[in-house]
This record gives sequence, C-alpha cells and structure tokens, in this order.
Amino acid sequence: MRLTKLAQDEWLRSAPFVDTLLIPVYRIGMTDKNPDLDEAKFTEKIARGVEQELTGRLLLMPAVPYGAEKNVFLHYVNDVIRQFSSSGFHYCFVIGRDSIFSNGLALNHGGCGWIPIHSGASSESDDGVTKVVEGIIGMWDSVQGNDGREFGKK
Repeated sequence: MRLTKLAQDEWLRSAPFVDTLLIPVYRIGMTDKNPDLDEAKFTEKIARGVEQELTGRLLLMPAVPYGAEKNVFLHYVNDVIRQFSSSGFHYCFVIGRDSIFSNGLALNHGGCGWIPIHSGASSESDDGVTKVVEGIIGMWDSVQGNDGREFGKK
C-alpha cells in the first residue's frame, strides 16, 4: 500500500494487518537549474518494488529527498522516526543509497532499521528489490521478544 494512493475506506479495511512503514530517502543534486534525479528515480523504483512484494503488511510512505547539509537532514529524518514511533506500527524501515544513514539514524527502537540499497544494484533488475525485501524480512525475524509492541514502546 502506498500512502499517496490510499483511500480512507481501503485503509480502514487494511490497517489491522499493516504493521510496517517504509521510508525511502535520496539525494537530489542541482547544477545550473539541471536536477540530477537518477538517485531519486532509482530509489523510488526499488521502494515501489518492495511495496509490491510486501503488500498487505507494509505501508510505503512518501520519499524524503534531501539536498541540504547531511547533519541537518539526519536530524529531520530522526524526528520523523520519533514521530512514527508512537503511531501504532511495529516496524519502520528507512531505505536509500547514502551510507551516512547507517550510523547517523537514531534507530534505537526495536523494530526500526536502515536498509541500504547497494550501488551495484540495478533499477532494471529485481536484485535491489530482493535484497531490501530480504533485509526487511530478516529484521522482522530477528526482533527479539516481539510480543506485539509498537516499535517505539519499551
């Protein structure tokens, strides 16, 4: 399910089964009014593929683009994660290509994680989607003491 295409009645029927948020992030470069959208297109395509593979359990959030200084952006994304930690979901995953997120995100919630999209993955193949799906499923399986708590609850 994609938040941007979600009808209220559809959400009311599906909400009890959706326990995971997926937040794609990507850098947008701009030179002389010429945007570099390659990373955006790549990340969005991978995110849509993951959403299709995990339909019924995952809600794809709108992507969060950045072009600002990375520490400012990390602060913003961490705030988004904190906000979602009390929203009733069990898991929250952030995906993207930039390695700054592996150490900079406040992923101290049991069901929250960073899943990198490796630069060798091709947006034309299912390899990138498969690796992200495997990462999510691996994190679902590895959450210790998963007793149905929301990811922001101790």
